[in-house]
Amino acid sequence: MTAENRSELSPWAAESTRIREWFASNRHQMSGNGVWFSGGEPNTLDPELFSGARVRILIVRLSEYKDVAAGITHSYLYQMASSVDGCFVDMAFMPPERDEKLMIAAGIPLLTGTNTKFPAAAFDVVAISNSVLQELINLPALLHFSGLPLSRSAREAAASPLVILGGSNSSVHSILHGQTGDGAAEGLVDAVIMGDGERVLAEALSLVRDNRDCARPELLKMM
Repeated sequence: MTAENRSELSPWAAESTRIREWFASNRHQMSGNGVWFSGGEPNTLDPELFSGARVRILIVRLSEYKDVAAGITHSYLYQMASSVDGCFVDMAFMPPERDEKLMIAAGIPLLTGTNTKFPAAAFDVVAISNSVLQELINLPALLHFSGLPLSRSAREAAASPLVILGGSNSSVHSILHGQTGDGAAEGLVDAVIMGDGERVLAEALSLVRDNRDCARPELLKMM
């Protein structure tokens, strides 16, 4: 890892430490003692690998952990993404209502990697896995309270992660591709991934990994 990369990640490392310390001090107030936010699940990558990765992806579920833990979707996506050479993967879930209030009050980003405790803004890609249309109502607040702008142009200006959407019905969610209310003719996500997830997700992550120096619009055209 170069000195430049270490410098780039330094503020995020400090934020990760702050989040870890907050969690250790406050998990007793959280739903189920904060088990959903504890991370360390089997077959997940060592958080120490985050700093040396060539592309970092945060897989986001728009529902609470207790509602999706029994399914295989996020673990399947995790394994697909981690199979890409040089890719580091973490997961984030919608906090329970009680925990959401605690996190907002403390300035903890709602979308934070459960394993690394790095905020969404520290990743290269925020990949949203949408199962049902009703989940999308949670997206604007999750982005906002994670420090991610709600429009494509604002994310580009802020050098925020790419926000991509996938899922069996993602292509029909036109609500995400229209006006955001801030005057920009663009939606809440930067790109929509359609087709076989195992192939398309790996291709998208490989493109991001191999074209980090490309301007954002050019990279999106490739996708």
